[in-house]
Amino acid sequence: MAHLELKNLEKVFSGKKGRDFHAVKGIDLAVDDGEFMVLLGPSGCGKSTTLRMIAGLEEATAGTIEIDREVVNGKDPKDRDVAMVFQNFALYPHMTVFENMAFGLKLRKHSRSEIEGRIQKAAEMLEIGSLLDRRPKSLSGGQRQRVAVGRAIVREPKIFLFDEPLSNLDARMRASMRTQISRLHRQLETTMVFVTHDQMEAMTMGDRICVMNEGEIVQIDTPMKIYHEPANTFVASFIGNPPMNLINGELIHSNNAWRFRESEKSGVNGFEITLSDQSADLDSYPQNDGVVLGIRAENMSLLAPNEVPLSEGVMIKGTTQMVETMGSDSIVYIDTGINELAVSVRGSETPSIDEEIRVAVDQKRIQFFSPGSGKAISSFRER
Repeated sequence: MAHLELKNLEKVFSGKKGRDFHAVKGIDLAVDDGEFMVLLGPSGCGKSTTLRMIAGLEEATAGTIEIDREVVNGKDPKDRDVAMVFQNFALYPHMTVFENMAFGLKLRKHSRSEIEGRIQKAAEMLEIGSLLDRRPKSLSGGQRQRVAVGRAIVREPKIFLFDEPLSNLDARMRASMRTQISRLHRQLETTMVFVTHDQMEAMTMGDRICVMNEGEIVQIDTPMKIYHEPANTFVASFIGNPPMNLINGELIHSNNAWRFRESEKSGVNGFEITLSDQSADLDSYPQNDGVVLGIRAENMSLLAPNEVPLSEGVMIKGTTQMVETMGSDSIVYIDTGINELAVSVRGSETPSIDEEIRVAVDQKRIQFFSPGSGKAISSFRER
């Protein structure tokens, strides 16, 4: 196990005519001993560049990389005691599985008996013992990825680095490999840094998630904290399927209560939601100021035609535009006349296209964001 810390880490790639690209913009990140940290973000956000700087495959423009409190910026990759698993497996095609796994150990002058012992142990963990005499071309994508992981395991490194290792696998194999890597982390208790653009991988595997965008860290927290309490509208829209509904409007204070009013559009009046019992959270917010309301699809519920809502102030009316059937559940997209909102319903409750429906909102799950900065203002949740 090892503690990893990045301090004010930057990477600038030189471009033509002085057009440099600032890929990583002075990030700070601490990964605890034995932690599974996921770097999550869209393509081009700097997550893979960050991982390559940790591995020593890219030189940092500024800042420091510390492994167990030792600065390793000047060290070669082979001297950092890290093992990296790539998206494209990076196996030697002319070698058997055993030879691929043994290659790094031979370079480090380990004895034959130690090499065999480590490989057998890793092969048992990954269930690839029957593949040791085969060459990569005869293996499936999932088998090749397990061999690549096994090659990293036998190194017994301080830190494992995974660069989108599941991207080339089909959905079934990705699910299987997620489980295997998570199980390995529990068995090995080794620090792991895992890069992905897939929120499912991040949510199911990470102890914590570091969300990145445009070379910066946006939020670092546990998966559930990031899902339920996004730091800004980028995280809210990037995490979740469907993403959080984000609705422009304004906050109005009258009669000792706060209300949210959806912004008007082309003469169409927006809906209003009464925010009862949560006024104290918003007392410092300027009246009639613009705001963005966030609510997840599962925090809204479809009302039956004759069902009376607990309060008229938490009901939204709309027309069904599209339905995505997911099996036991469906995602219903409704048009309020101004915005399109996603609502999660049980499969048996799925409405028809163009049907007028009413939706109840769980106001304890509402979050507000600043329309300018996109930063979270307040959250209404049971504490």
